[in-house]
Amino acid sequence: MKYYLHNSSYKEADVVLLGVPDSSGSQSSRASGVKLGPDYIRRVSQKLDIFKWKNDKKRRVESSRGVINAKVCDIGNIKKKDIFDEVGRIVSDGKLPVVLGGDHSLTALAVKGISSRYKKLAFVYFDAHPDFRCGFGDYYGSVLCELQKIKNVSFKNSVLIGMRAPEKSELIAIKRCGLFVVTPEDIELLGVKKVSNKIFKRIGKLPIYVSVDLDVADPSVAPGVDTPVPAGLSAVQLLTLIENIGKKKIVGADVVEVNPKYDIQNMAGHLASRVVAELIRNIQ
Repeated sequence: MKYYLHNSSYKEADVVLLGVPDSSGSQSSRASGVKLGPDYIRRVSQKLDIFKWKNDKKRRVESSRGVINAKVCDIGNIKKKDIFDEVGRIVSDGKLPVVLGGDHSLTALAVKGISSRYKKLAFVYFDAHPDFRCGFGDYYGSVLCELQKIKNVSFKNSVLIGMRAPEKSELIAIKRCGLFVVTPEDIELLGVKKVSNKIFKRIGKLPIYVSVDLDVADPSVAPGVDTPVPAGLSAVQLLTLIENIGKKKIVGADVVEVNPKYDIQNMAGHLASRVVAELIRNIQ
């Protein structure tokens, strides 16, 4: 089954969607469900983002901000070990990759695949956790440590959004590298518009990679994630921030850590589908 916006061959596509059904980088007791994420997001998108009544033609959902005009090719699933080469091929072909996870450790491989194309690259990292526990290698809690090893990734121009469950060592690492953090409390107190302006100032004119761990959202709107944490972003805050960040140059993205085993009435799956759609609309 393809993602509901699939409408093009690879050759004609602007955006290429690929799944990585892998949870090998996770140590969570709930991890086994994460590898089901890519196909679950696709299935929910076909169920809830397409309308059909009797003999009518299928009608797809667009964005509240307008029609999604991108040519999208969903090439299916790949193995984790092939992410670097496959994302590199997509970028070399002049297309923009969107990866469905799977656990968050895939992000480092995707960024490595993209980074060689750019002199300097920033990232916007949506996550309840900093994922800044170093020394563990290919691990979903060490993603930022792996990104630090990529020479042309600029932490001083990058942003972590939604953090609310950091460890002491992670807070020290964040301070040392100068990473800009936006917490849910910041969004609540300042509002999305002011927070977006702060993010814009931080990113500057650099191309950006956007990574969305769906546990950035509050469990009340996304229960089906690997490591839920209370007091997260609302669905509206998340989608509006993605819309605003889309005014910058997004060169790749991923949506990860969806766990259908713990979802309720497709809530996390549907939010993930809407996040993917907004990313595609904003990187076309």
